Amino acid sequence: METTTREKSGRENKTVLVKEVTCVVCNGSFPYKTVGLTDELMGKVYKELNAKQREMKEELVGLKDKSNEMVKEISALSDKNEKKFIALQSANVNMSKDLKASLNKVGLKLQAFMAIGGVKIIV
Repeated sequence: METTTREKSGRENKTVLVKEVTCVVCNGSFPYKTVGLTDELMGKVYKELNAKQREMKEELVGLKDKSNEMVKEISALSDKNEKKFIALQSANVNMSKDLKASLNKVGLKLQAFMAIGGVKIIV
């Protein structure tokens, strides 16, 4: 567990990072001061952290914009593919109708040819 406490030593205030350490021998825990930072140094650290946080927020906004653009592109491609599919399906239906009509014509001609030749067709 880590906490921060403020200490006053002389004229400067210090922020101290306190870790709770577990003793290997007795299995007890006790606080252990790891770092003592002056307020001036802590101010610099916070400024750097805030600057980095702003940078990351700006980067996140850029990523969100890119994501929105990609969603729009995917949607447009999906619509385009759907239109192509409908067109292909329509063409397939038309070809099926044409093929059926052609087969009927061939069948009728074959029946007429066989009828002329005296061949009976049993269906």
